[in-house]
Amino acid sequence: MITKYRAILRMKYVEMFAYQLSTMVWMFGTMVQPLITMMVWMNIYPDQGDTFVLYFVALIMVERLISAWDVWEMDRQIREARANQFCTAPEYAETSFGISG
Repeated sequence: MITKYRAILRMKYVEMFAYQLSTMVWMFGTMVQPLITMMVWMNIYPDQGDTFVLYFVALIMVERLISAWDVWEMDRQIREARANQFCTAPEYAETSFGISG
């Protein structure tokens, strides 16, 4: 079981590096909104700049740690008609998405 998870993790890293530009655009897009919001609040309350920086850095870190993109991956596979393998080989769904049936 561990070797399967290692293989899947390795496959996902290879996929991530294959699409470096889209990964960088995604990372940039998820970082911009909190930073813009931080700048707005720092301009409204200039005396509490350090507090806002600490809050928004913590917000970004927690958001990155708890984000789950499994639903987006499953949606993409359904739209690209690659979800048929789940019907024929359900153990693939268990190892890929942690779904237990």
